[in-house]
Amino acid sequence: MSSIALGEGSRIAVLADPPQVADARGWKALPLPAALRREPTEIDQARIFFGRDNEPRIMGTRRSPTSETAIYWRHTAAGWRDGRDELGRLGAAASGGLWGVLGGEDPELVCRAQSLCIIKRSTGWTTAPAGQAARVVTLQEGTLWGLDRSGIAAIDARGWTLVVPAPAWSEPKTFWATRGEAWVCADGELFHFQSGAWTALRSPVGEVTAWWGTRSSSIWLVGRSGAAHFDGKAFRTAPALGPLRAVRGRGDEEAWLGGDAGLFRARLRNP
Repeated sequence: MSSIALGEGSRIAVLADPPQVADARGWKALPLPAALRREPTEIDQARIFFGRDNEPRIMGTRRSPTSETAIYWRHTAAGWRDGRDELGRLGAAASGGLWGVLGGEDPELVCRAQSLCIIKRSTGWTTAPAGQAARVVTLQEGTLWGLDRSGIAAIDARGWTLVVPAPAWSEPKTFWATRGEAWVCADGELFHFQSGAWTALRSPVGEVTAWWGTRSSSIWLVGRSGAAHFDGKAFRTAPALGPLRAVRGRGDEEAWLGGDAGLFRARLRNP
């Protein structure tokens, strides 16, 4: 599995083949219809989310040898359907994939590089320039943060504004950010931004594939060699679970880790 989403109540969804959803009643497969399945020559780069209706969404990019197209699928009582008709100008059959974050928290974000971003709040939508390239995006404490080679930026109706310039790193891959602090993985290197400066560290999980945390003193990271938790002072590694690609949680008592070997639930224990 490559992505995890947590909905209201006990709802959880994972992006696997096929996608799966669970609640208090157990797990259920949500197979894609033939019209949405990829061809053998295509590669999907996508994430799973819950929409405001507490039903799963899948958003991202489908790449073929000659093109890139947008993925925006929503699950209904009748199954999966193409939901790009909900996205206004971004729903048009233009080249290029989609990126951003969806969910019950404000704001949601849907972007296409070299086009626009839709910033979706419960009170209404606004649009902003998306910039020339796709960004890795996260939502933390009501602020949308975007990562690219230049550093970490925030978005408003005028577009992206650089907040934390990049150090001398290679291609940045994944990150976690809040006001005044950030963690970035770039080709296996780990960088920590705090007190206005970047520090390079050794990653406890190799190349980091995903982050999740509600505050700077409680952050989960997963990667090629498993999972670790940062308590604001040091990393503590979890028992070996094999390569992991996804992590989401609802708090210290409920963190979900996913990868080649399946889905795991982690709880923090006192040292």
